[in-house]
Amino acid sequence: MKKLFVLLVLYAAYQHWNQSPVEPIRATYAASNEVIMYATAWCKYCQKARIFFDDNGIAYQEFDIEKSFAANERYQALNGQGIPLLQVNGTLIRGFNQDKIVSSLH
Repeated sequence: MKKLFVLLVLYAAYQHWNQSPVEPIRATYAASNEVIMYATAWCKYCQKARIFFDDNGIAYQEFDIEKSFAANERYQALNGQGIPLLQVNGTLIRGFNQDKIVSSLH
């Protein structure tokens, strides 16, 4: 009986391992931020960036480098070597790096 109880407690703890008991306070960002994302439709890190921007109310412009020749040219001019390629208030960020994005926002 004790083993069953211990297993149930461990299972419950495992199920809630990554959940915070208190919902984090959403940061507010200035509307004057300029965020540009060069991305593709299939990129999972691009999707993470979209979710981050949407969840935090951050306006951004997205350019699909596979669907737009002009977007691909701008991406190449920035020496794009991976996606997403982000420009946040003039700072170039390669890949989805939440800490770098937050430090570049107002």
